[in-house]
Amino acid sequence: MKELSRTLWIRFTITSMPFGLLVLVASLVHLDNPSTYLPLQFIRPVGISLFVISIVMNVGFPIIMRTRFHDRAIAADNQIGVEKYLVYQTRLFVSVGVGAAFAGLAYLLVVSNFHLYGSILSALYGIYSILPFPEKTSGELKAYGCKPESTE
Repeated sequence: MKELSRTLWIRFTITSMPFGLLVLVASLVHLDNPSTYLPLQFIRPVGISLFVISIVMNVGFPIIMRTRFHDRAIAADNQIGVEKYLVYQTRLFVSVGVGAAFAGLAYLLVVSNFHLYGSILSALYGIYSILPFPEKTSGELKAYGCKPESTE
């Protein structure tokens, strides 16, 4: 189980690093020049677009992916392999990373507070929901009938 947990943390770090760097760069650029880079008439439509994309990538896609993976596990009589579980988790990491990048972009472009904070909240929810805590991972493996010893 320790090996699987370590593998998940490594994958989480690798897939989240590019998006985390994008958010960091956006934050640093924003601190240097906090003015908006958009004409005033585009702030609202861009804010709404970034808000919706962030919600879809951080909340919608992970729910759909979890549901599909659960349906496949039931169809396979709860005998999903650990490799398929790792691929599923990596896809969740990428989806939430992209959503967090859009939240960072909303911060960089100085959209309205409602859209900005909604995007940031969805990114925080998405990141928290995919963190590979050992208790969560072992519960999911048990629910899907995976054997964690097969990855060591």
